[in-house]
Amino acid sequence: AIEKKELPVWKEPLDPCELAYNPPLRADRSLWRKRTEGERLLVLLEKLLVQLETLGGKADYSPLPALWRRMMEFSGHAMQWLIRQDYKAVVERADAALVLIREQIEKVGDQIAALVERQAMVQYVAINPCAFARTENVTLHVASPYHVNGLRLRDASGQELPYQFTQIYNGDKAYETRDYNEVEVTCNGTVPAFGYTSITAEFDGNSIRQKAKDQLAGQTAQCFTIDNGVYIAEIIQGVIRKLIKKQDQTILYQ
Repeated sequence: AIEKKELPVWKEPLDPCELAYNPPLRADRSLWRKRTEGERLLVLLEKLLVQLETLGGKADYSPLPALWRRMMEFSGHAMQWLIRQDYKAVVERADAALVLIREQIEKVGDQIAALVERQAMVQYVAINPCAFARTENVTLHVASPYHVNGLRLRDASGQELPYQFTQIYNGDKAYETRDYNEVEVTCNGTVPAFGYTSITAEFDGNSIRQKAKDQLAGQTAQCFTIDNGVYIAEIIQGVIRKLIKKQDQTILYQ
């Protein structure tokens, strides 16, 4: 019946306010994007505070109401349609709110890390705020006064973790006995549900120059598996080669 009718064509917005409340306009400067990011960060902060409390730390929830109110300052109705000058002012307030939230996240993360038993001179703490175990790629900046010679990474159980170099730093002094002063690596490890694992860096003195050179040049095929609780992705040299739906092991991409 509809095919037989000549339907009217309306070329103007049906309702520029109601339909344009949450459009991702203005790209990375959009309030829609900043609202989404802010809400995720605040929920993450709340989860980290709970984790801190379960570890015996003193969790300070008092900043949360003020941070949520700051979010409301740029979550108003149809703000995408403000004139340029007013929009710029709202974006600046939004950016300031996001900085404050990130500062709180960093503070609580440091408090959690401080409660974790220390195993080595160079140690990191990977925290999982989700209610399921996750296998993730974790980026670390490794620096040591003994230089990064023969780098090995281990998790809390002592298992050696595979890693791949993403950046190397020679520092300001070219010591003859060292390979690099600092490196950035991406390692692959599993973090328990709503918990954490420590990652320790060990240095056995062997040279890592050739390994770093090959990996940074893309000549070494490194394979990682990411399990985020919903999907399992196998990645080789930064490219997803296989994607599996975890619930029923359905291969979505290969």
